[in-house]
Formats: sequence, C-alpha cells, structure tokens
Amino acid sequence: MPSKIYNHSQAAQKVPCIDRHYRGLNTRDIPVFESAFSEFVRGYDEEGHLLFENRTALVAALAHRFAQTDFSCELINRIFHRKGVIDKERLFLSGKPFKEIWIYMEVTDDHITMFRYLHQQPLSD
Repeated sequence: MPSKIYNHSQAAQKVPCIDRHYRGLNTRDIPVFESAFSEFVRGYDEEGHLLFENRTALVAALAHRFAQTDFSCELINRIFHRKGVIDKERLFLSGKPFKEIWIYMEVTDDHITMFRYLHQQPLSD
C-alpha cells in the first residue's frame, strides 16, 4: 500500500516524468483515458503510477469499453488475475491501421492495480 496518494497535478509536480507511463499516447488523450476510468482511480503513488480501487469493476469497465474491439474478457481477466508479476500482452484493436497496445500492469495482493504505461504504435507492414 503506498504511503501517500497524490492527485494528478500533485503527481505531475512530484514526478516530472509522469508522462513516460503513457509513451506513445498523445498527451491530449491522457485525460480521456483517465476520465474513462475515473470512478475507479484513487490517485497516483510516489512513482506516478495510477492506483485503482476495485479490480473487478475495472475489468468489467475495460471489457465494456473495448467490447467492439478484439479485447476479450478472458484475456483481460488473465492479465488482472496474475499476481506479483508484470504482464506483457499483445492486444490488437480492430480497424485501420491496426495498432498494437502494450499494457504493463502489476497486481498486488490487496488488488490495487498500477498501470505502468499504455503504449500504442502502428504495426509495421
């Protein structure tokens, strides 16, 4: 459990490189991503990682949000139900051009999930 939880502006001041956790995601898209899950977000830890309150509800929200893509509930659940490791999964969005999303996350025993970063890049031809 983090010793202190920061809001976005506090975290941005304390961790100037906070945007590195969102490499490849346009800066203007970061608030969109965060607001999509704002009801689950508790804040940031000392290293600038997003902290989430409810893993089960977040999984459901992710599944709903990406229902029109190749995200599957099974894959999301596999990511979230591994504990004590950082997972790397390749998830493909439908549409053109295809994009590859890398999600690195860490699930602790108390079910708080920390997003390392969301990285998007066009797939090479």
